[in-house]
Amino acid sequence: MKKIKIWEFTRPTWGVVFKKISTYLRKYSPDWIQWTNNMNESDLQIVHVVGTGECSIMDTCKNLIVFQQCYSTAHADIVSYDTYWERSILSISFHPLNEYTHKKFNFLRTPLGADPTIFRQRPVQKLFDVCVTGYVPETECIDKLYTAVSTSGKKMIHTGQDFSKIFGWSPQHYLYRTFMPEEKLAETLCQSRYVSCMRLEEGFEVMGVEGLMCGTRPIVPNLRTYDFYKEHAEFVDVSNPNLIVDQLIKILNTEPKPIDQNEMQTIVHTFSWKNIVDNIFSTLQKLV
Repeated sequence: MKKIKIWEFTRPTWGVVFKKISTYLRKYSPDWIQWTNNMNESDLQIVHVVGTGECSIMDTCKNLIVFQQCYSTAHADIVSYDTYWERSILSISFHPLNEYTHKKFNFLRTPLGADPTIFRQRPVQKLFDVCVTGYVPETECIDKLYTAVSTSGKKMIHTGQDFSKIFGWSPQHYLYRTFMPEEKLAETLCQSRYVSCMRLEEGFEVMGVEGLMCGTRPIVPNLRTYDFYKEHAEFVDVSNPNLIVDQLIKILNTEPKPIDQNEMQTIVHTFSWKNIVDNIFSTLQKLV
């Protein structure tokens, strides 16, 4: 097959997960794909959409592939993203984009993934009741998680922003760690009974998948974008914010269901970056 040149747009200021997506797209792309840093010489242009700033980039693309990372927080109330999906060769997202519009377009709904060679089970002691990452306590329920662990006599480990300095959280229930390399993060996930992935908007939370591969159960909200976690996570009903803490306490007071070999095979098959990227490019190949 003739080589197809792809140019990809991301911003260096974006978070770690976007760098991971880009890295694995390139690592596992097939032989007929050639990556280029020159948009003008590319055959296809992948644009990762996080906000309205990407619209001007998409406007200049001749053969657009939309990778919609954010939708509601990307001001979908004022931007008609479906016009971009409609003219794109393929639109990709963990969001159910086809449910956001009546327009018809080529769409691949896919989870995000993890690398099972890094995130794997290790024979270590469970030191923490729950592991969490994040910078916004309200929208990621980190404040509610702290209330739950302090009420139930549990301990959380957190990487992101040190909230003990801001809120005076007790070291008896809260342990902060600075940014961890992936191998250290994987070890920490293995040392945790649960991993909290309670982002209330634009959530998929890759660390939940990373936790699963480490044998650690995620705690996720019962929102549409988390349905990839069905059968693999503890779900929290977030329709009434006043009841979230009670549900977290109940989960933390329950021993997580072990992940057996059969479930782990399913997890790796569903969420390994290699399989996800293979699916993306096999879908794209049928359209070009």
